[in-house]
Amino acid sequence: METGAPNLQEKERSRPGPTAQFILPSLSIGLLVGSFEALLLRTSPRVAALQSCDTRYVIWFLAPLVDMVFFGLVGTVLGWLAGKIHITKALAAVESGVAVAFAALTWRWFHVEMALGSFSFQEHVLAPCMYFFAGFALSLAIFARVSKLGTLFERWLRRTLKPAAWCLAFAASVAIAGVCFFEGKYSNSLTRVRAASSSALRSPNIVFITLDSVRADHLSSYGSSRPTLDRFARQGVLFVNAIAPASWTLASHASMFTGLLPHQHGAGYDLPMQAGPRTLAEIFHFRGYETAAFTSNFHYLERGWGLVRGFETYGR
Repeated sequence: METGAPNLQEKERSRPGPTAQFILPSLSIGLLVGSFEALLLRTSPRVAALQSCDTRYVIWFLAPLVDMVFFGLVGTVLGWLAGKIHITKALAAVESGVAVAFAALTWRWFHVEMALGSFSFQEHVLAPCMYFFAGFALSLAIFARVSKLGTLFERWLRRTLKPAAWCLAFAASVAIAGVCFFEGKYSNSLTRVRAASSSALRSPNIVFITLDSVRADHLSSYGSSRPTLDRFARQGVLFVNAIAPASWTLASHASMFTGLLPHQHGAGYDLPMQAGPRTLAEIFHFRGYETAAFTSNFHYLERGWGLVRGFETYGR
């Protein structure tokens, strides 16, 4: 009895607590699901074109990092509950159900339902609930049938606690470093515009202002009761029959910058402007102008979509 007591106490001390039992598996699940999500984003035909301009390779770092944070929070909450109410199996089934539902919904959205459409209660509310409860029921059935699963998992976790923690910390550090490198390399930080060169001093300054997604009937010069841009309308030229070449931001701006129709410059909602057409900024720059552009559109007017050509300064 005296010999066995210290060994029992040592085993109890080495036994991972409920929080560790949930956080480490949760972080591992987040790493795996995030890698799976990044793979879907890079290989889905409907998403790859949208990814190529804005996120590029950083999705391989960003998706695992975000999912590790999400599942880490889930594991923290479940671990805290396991320490309070001592129903580890049911909570582990909940965690597995969340992982199964998340992976299934990721697959469904990125490979089946990825489209621009209106909100649907059945597709966007009922379907996710069905996936979650199906994953929860499957996980609960596995935990109920395999009675030794919890003991085997706890034994494995006790042996691999420190190596797993170090591996997860290394993976998170790599992901953070990758995101930071991407942000530093492709940052659109503001820079000061230099004074106009001597060759352009004899030419007038030209400011091109676009208001994205503004309807004509919301401007006072086209009938709105609210005064809007009246001074511009009075001092400039007012077009009474102006029609946008496309309903998409990118295609319309590409047409304004090139004078071409969408089928000629190639830009669409998921395709960047082709390299061939010469832009207005390139022409001005060739004529000796100092060119700069500033945008608050964080998607379609990013550098990768092709509208940056010809601008010496391009930022937010």
